[in-house]
Amino acid sequence: MKLSQLPHRHSYADLGEAFCTAISVYGLPEGRLLCHSPDALKALGVDDVDQQDLLDICTGDVRPAGAAPVAGVYAGHQFGVYVPQLGDGRAVLLGEVAAPDGGLWDVQLKGAGQTPFSRGSDGRAVLRSSVREFLISEAMDALGIPSTRAVALAAMDQRGVMRERIERAAVIVRTSRSLLRFGHFEYFAWGRRHDELRTLFDYAVQRCYPDCADAADPVMQLLANAVVRTADMAARWQAAGFVHGVMNTDNMSLLGETIDYGPYAFLDRFDWNAVFNHTDRERRYAYGVQPRIAQWNCACLAEALLPLAGAGGKRSATDIVKSFQSAYTEIYLELMRRRLGLAEEREGDWKLIKSLLDVLHEGGLDYHHTLRALAEWVASGEAGRWSGADGSSTPGVSGRALPDALAQLPEGWLRDYRDRSGGQDAGEQGGVMLDANPALVLRTWVAQEAIDRAEAGDTAWLAELLTALRRPFAAPSDAMLPYTQPPAPGYSCELSCSS
Repeated sequence: MKLSQLPHRHSYADLGEAFCTAISVYGLPEGRLLCHSPDALKALGVDDVDQQDLLDICTGDVRPAGAAPVAGVYAGHQFGVYVPQLGDGRAVLLGEVAAPDGGLWDVQLKGAGQTPFSRGSDGRAVLRSSVREFLISEAMDALGIPSTRAVALAAMDQRGVMRERIERAAVIVRTSRSLLRFGHFEYFAWGRRHDELRTLFDYAVQRCYPDCADAADPVMQLLANAVVRTADMAARWQAAGFVHGVMNTDNMSLLGETIDYGPYAFLDRFDWNAVFNHTDRERRYAYGVQPRIAQWNCACLAEALLPLAGAGGKRSATDIVKSFQSAYTEIYLELMRRRLGLAEEREGDWKLIKSLLDVLHEGGLDYHHTLRALAEWVASGEAGRWSGADGSSTPGVSGRALPDALAQLPEGWLRDYRDRSGGQDAGEQGGVMLDANPALVLRTWVAQEAIDRAEAGDTAWLAELLTALRRPFAAPSDAMLPYTQPPAPGYSCELSCSS
């Protein structure tokens, strides 16, 4: 079955005009399909990958069966300041489809044109930002990080969209288990529209958290679920060295999916203070503070839900938001133990992990390159034969030389690490580490290479890169090996919310 033939229902549009506005015009005239994700299509239940069908959906020439295009309204805290009305300014929700696993997926066009919430803009996305979102959506999913998915990417052959310069317009077909955001609840709560807030809550329970329906306090149970999901997402970002860039509450998914990729980046040099959005001058969304901001955003969601809470709701909500930290810490430590191949939890693990990260920060060392090299070193068995410069052994003489990527790690830390992981089978430990430390992540310079090639019409390489990103832990091919490396010295790339 083709994507256009999947029956779409539209439960969100059924909520009424207070929640969304019907859109009659959308698409991308004279577009050309650049890339599609077979894996994302399979998740939707598409067994007939028809490129013309995908293009027709992007261009607006075909409307999927049962689709009822709408743009939703929401609000949000942007850089800590409440904005009372935002909404789908360049996105059109076509509806939802039933997936083979029994769940539902929202299907959305991003960049399809003006909506009532475009705030004077054209509602278009550009090829530059669309390539970045298409690739990172599928890359994050392959890394085990909850994310919206990207099904297809199309672009106009002609330029015609003005951003920092005149660029080519593009459209992504994007999917999600649900596109509900924290900002949807804020919109009705801050507007004191409590009847609509209740309707939205009931919809969220039905669509996102059906287990809440039978809970003693459904409102607080939904909040608790959202807090845990958000803590899980933040922990996975931190362990992966990922910086979102714009953690406004309108960019926070109720299901804890990473959404709205703008000035995102994976760390190259490890830096707790790394910021990649050139408009974030106060470093509100720096890498090291992302967990705190995620918790702050959860507090905003809690406040929005309070009008629906019963007696003692404020105290319960406060306790639930406080629980974010313990949930985050537990998940993050488990992820980092896997990256270091530490088989079971022990006291002092955080000290060992933190000391490594501080070394990376102080030395400006590459996060991914270092951890992947450590995994390969352990898997090779060389780590067990290494001895430092103390005593009678000298690296490269009676001991074993360190790989170049590990040479700047203090011998004291390496000894502590060896002692902590001692007694484990090197092959088994190394296997766990290789499965937890990607060889390939979508570094900013690699994403820019993809943009440049797409602009030049090289769509074959775009598909090749997507295939590699979908297998991030596998040994890279010779052709992809250069793209696993850190950027050239001095490389910089300024990113903005339109990136």
